[in-house]
Amino acid sequence: MMPGRVQNTTAGRVRASVVVGVAVVLAVTAFAVQAPELASAAGRGCVIPGSDGPNAALTGIVNSYYPATAGAAAGSTAISVGARIPGASPPIASGDLLLVIQMQDADISGTNAVTYGDGATGRGSTGISSTGLYEYVAARNAVVAGTVNIAGTGGGGGLVNGYHFSTAVTATHGFRTFQVQRRRRPAFGALPVLLCLVVSALAISPSVESVAPAPITSMSASAPAIAADIPAGTELIGTTIVTESKPAPPVEESFHIAVGPITPSRLRIESIAVDAPIAGVGLGRDGSMSVPDNLWVSGWLSSSSRPGQTGTAVIAGHRGIGTPALFSHLENLRPGDRIHVSDASGGELVYEVTGVASLDLSVASQLQVFGPTAQMELVLITCIGRYSPSTSTYDHRLVVFSRLVPPNS
Repeated sequence: MMPGRVQNTTAGRVRASVVVGVAVVLAVTAFAVQAPELASAAGRGCVIPGSDGPNAALTGIVNSYYPATAGAAAGSTAISVGARIPGASPPIASGDLLLVIQMQDADISGTNAVTYGDGATGRGSTGISSTGLYEYVAARNAVVAGTVNIAGTGGGGGLVNGYHFSTAVTATHGFRTFQVQRRRRPAFGALPVLLCLVVSALAISPSVESVAPAPITSMSASAPAIAADIPAGTELIGTTIVTESKPAPPVEESFHIAVGPITPSRLRIESIAVDAPIAGVGLGRDGSMSVPDNLWVSGWLSSSSRPGQTGTAVIAGHRGIGTPALFSHLENLRPGDRIHVSDASGGELVYEVTGVASLDLSVASQLQVFGPTAQMELVLITCIGRYSPSTSTYDHRLVVFSRLVPPNS
């Protein structure tokens, strides 16, 4: 097994589908997360990484795996599999996080001489082909009649990569096999499965263009009742008391082109009259992402990329629960608008909006839009839509995607 060997690119973008552990919800709950399982460079969509409940000590074989019984082409939304191993392990269920990985696929010289293996030195192989290729997908259903339907980030919402299967053995290769693993780990209570973002490599799919936001329902009609025991001039967002009044205006300062990544401290978006501080936010003891403690301050997820780094920097802001807030007009951004991010020394980076989307919380829409990137990108996010008291969240997320503008352009 060769974790990290990911290939296949689309429009210059590495498109392995690996799943994120940070779910962002502003103006309703704290940012909820699933604890990360992979390297921070992995892009993630939101699925259920084993819904088996708490398990204090994992022993033995903790993942169920299904050997493939036929090849699967890139773009496939169904995979043919055999019986799960171990037989008593939990079966795949709808929404589960699945790892698809090519286990055997190498070509080898079978000559009984020093050329055995790599064809020259008697070591290695002549070519590993797709061995070690992998991606993460979401199960759309349980295995039925030897087939599991999946949602991925490849063409048509299917697989990014093609996977090979053959039990034929020749003078140049052995079995070609891959498998589907149901990933199991301790569940994290009742954390909601929400619109997920990337820790350090998130981007919009090249196939996703500017999307008109879904109509915004009346906040006054759908907003929850405000708790009576919180101080006047504040709102309770999750477990955080958030101040409604604006902080002092940013000081006048001169800006210059930043060289290299920056730690962001100020956000300016002229087209929607945003000029606000950026506070670094992290993850709490319960795994949730902290929210800014003021409706007019944005929050940069400090475990995401820094602006100017490869990957995606994530900045979120409040919409407010029945009151104005920093990102109340984020939906008015359009492709071509500029976003300015600067650090405490005035070093500035400029991003250009490439797309705006109002997204539901379904697994399919999350996997369609989010994936890793080799670009330098910035995502702005806030809540939008109708508030549901039963789920304690709004039913959509407004996401603005942008890409770093080269200096002097």
